[in-house]
Amino acid sequence: MKLTQIYIESKIILFEDYAKFRWSSGMMSPVYCDHRQLLGSPRFRKPVVQALVEKCMTFQGKVDAVVGVATGGIPYATWVASDMNLPLGYVRPQAKAHGKQARVEGGLDPKSRVLLVEDMISTGGSSLEVVKSLKAEGFQVPHVQALMTYFPKFIYNKFEDERAPFSALLEFKDFLEEPSVKAVIQKNPDLYAQWETELEDRCINPVIPEHHLPRTPGAGFKRK
Repeated sequence: MKLTQIYIESKIILFEDYAKFRWSSGMMSPVYCDHRQLLGSPRFRKPVVQALVEKCMTFQGKVDAVVGVATGGIPYATWVASDMNLPLGYVRPQAKAHGKQARVEGGLDPKSRVLLVEDMISTGGSSLEVVKSLKAEGFQVPHVQALMTYFPKFIYNKFEDERAPFSALLEFKDFLEEPSVKAVIQKNPDLYAQWETELEDRCINPVIPEHHLPRTPGAGFKRK
């Protein structure tokens, strides 16, 4: 089974003909991807993790440790680090308010070259913030590996500017030939075109106070 089919059948990714889902950034979207759905399904999880590990193995000898982004990236980083036989760490959203007040956990050498593992990269904002925080503590980040992104063309240069290029196993266009996805998009193609435009805007300007996507089934399409 292809990875795209696994994502659809396991409901890791959902497609609607209206902007049903609110992302953590505040953006409303007709698409939602949640890799936590994968954790409880060994049948679907195994081929996805295998594909991720195979991709990450290409960095063997080029990195000293694997770091997951909390919380979604932690389990995937764990499987990758285990197969690569490398130290594992993770990055908190913010430093602890108690104890050592650490943000990077795992006892890693702060001069390490780390492979940063994310589950999902949308606008790239939070991932880039993590890259910068790692570098501020002395780590090198030669690569960021994600399971999924939407439109890498919108964020590629941001990661290149940080000298932390990224790649993903899947992107939005990989799903476009799946019959169930085509059927949903054909119901409201303008919505998906506008969604792509607004996502591009978010990549340029992470704080956009309003959106223009219909939030209810059958609602009219509202152009900018």
